[in-house]
Amino acid sequence: MITLETFSDINDEIVNIRREVFINEQKISEEEEFEGGEENFVHVCAYQKSMLTGYLRISVKETFLHIGRVAVKKQFRKQGVGRTIMFFAEKLGREKNCKFAVLNAQKQAEGFYKSLGYCADGDIFYEAGIEHVRMVKEL
Repeated sequence: MITLETFSDINDEIVNIRREVFINEQKISEEEEFEGGEENFVHVCAYQKSMLTGYLRISVKETFLHIGRVAVKKQFRKQGVGRTIMFFAEKLGREKNCKFAVLNAQKQAEGFYKSLGYCADGDIFYEAGIEHVRMVKEL
């Protein structure tokens, strides 16, 4: 069973999952991953048996819910963790009167986001040396 919690700043568990997924697996630099300003986001964490298995962060600007840093530990992928935290983030956005959810998806994860109802919006661009595409979903 997946339980969800939100935090107003990062903690050691969040640092560790982001380090594992983005720095160790994807070779993103520490400086690019932890650029500061974490207190400006709501951090959404998915737990299974008290273990942090998935994470993302959100912010709200006007009627837009911005989703970023979506990460699921490797051994828990394709088990519904990503879907669960995305749907929860969208629910939080609707509660804050957001009309759209937007994110910068890694190109290799575009299919996952399409399966959740997101549509590509623009050209491919690079962040941290990785191909991305902006995606949008009406809430």
